Amino acid sequence: MLISISLLSAALLVAPLQDAPLEGGKDVPVPKRVSGKDPVISKIARNARIDGILAYEITVNPQGKVTGIRVVRNNPILDRDGIEAVKTWSYEPTVVNEVPRAVRFIELIDMFAADGDAIKYYEKEIDDRTSKSEWRSLCIRRLARFEPKNRKDVVKALTRYSTSSEAELASAAKETLASLPEEKK
Repeated sequence: MLISISLLSAALLVAPLQDAPLEGGKDVPVPKRVSGKDPVISKIARNARIDGILAYEITVNPQGKVTGIRVVRNNPILDRDGIEAVKTWSYEPTVVNEVPRAVRFIELIDMFAADGDAIKYYEKEIDDRTSKSEWRSLCIRRLARFEPKNRKDVVKALTRYSTSSEAELASAAKETLASLPEEKK
C-alpha cells in the first residue's frame, strides 16, 4: 500500500511539471512562427517618427497558438500595434519525446518606418557600452534581418563590429557575417 501511494504522489508531482511551459532558447529551441500578421506602425506613430524595438514574453500552447503575452520592453505608442499582431500569430508545435509542449520565449519586434532607421537604431544600441553585452550581441545578430535588401550597410556594420576589442561582440559579428547568404551577381 505504501508503494502505490508513493507512485501516486510521484505521478501527481510530475504531471504539473509536464504542463509547465518550457523555456524557448533554454530548454528547447524558440518555435518558428508560421502564420499571422506583421505589425504595422500606426499613422500617429509614423507621423510622430516614433519607432523602436518591442519585446514580449510569449507563451504558446502545445498546438502553437499564442495563449499569453507579457510586455518586456515597450513603447506605449507602438504597443497596441505590436500586441494586436502577436495575437494573430501561430508557431510550429514544439514536440518533446513525442509529446507536444507549451513554450514560453521572448520575441523581439522591429517597429521602424524604414529598414535604414532600424539599422541605425541597432548600431546605436551596439555602440552603447552601458548596455549588457548579451543585448549588444543580439542587436548584432538582428542586423542580418535587413539583408539582402540593405546588404551593403549590413556588411559594413558587421565588418566594423567583427574587429571589436570585445570578444563576444566580435564573435557575434563574425558568426552573423558567415551566416549571410552569398551575394547574388
